[in-house]
Amino acid sequence: MTSGEPVDLSGEPDAIRLTDHHELDLEPLVREAIQLGEPIAPVCRPDCPGLCTECGADLSDPLHASHEVEIDPRLEALRGFKVDEERETD
Repeated sequence: MTSGEPVDLSGEPDAIRLTDHHELDLEPLVREAIQLGEPIAPVCRPDCPGLCTECGADLSDPLHASHEVEIDPRLEALRGFKVDEERETD
């Protein structure tokens, strides 16, 4: 490639390129790195069970009533299967 020719971006569309002012825009990379480092479901303390997906109540609250989970009728046949807990921990 001769200097001054346009760069073909089709080979590496996600590669970081210099701007016309010979600068790199690192903001998208830093933003993505920070977002990927955040926990998916943040909790208030390490032993916190989180929030109820049905009503949003704190699951560590002893007054929280558990909700009956609806099972997809197509998966109802799987209810009869049992998991061997000893083999699962290996």
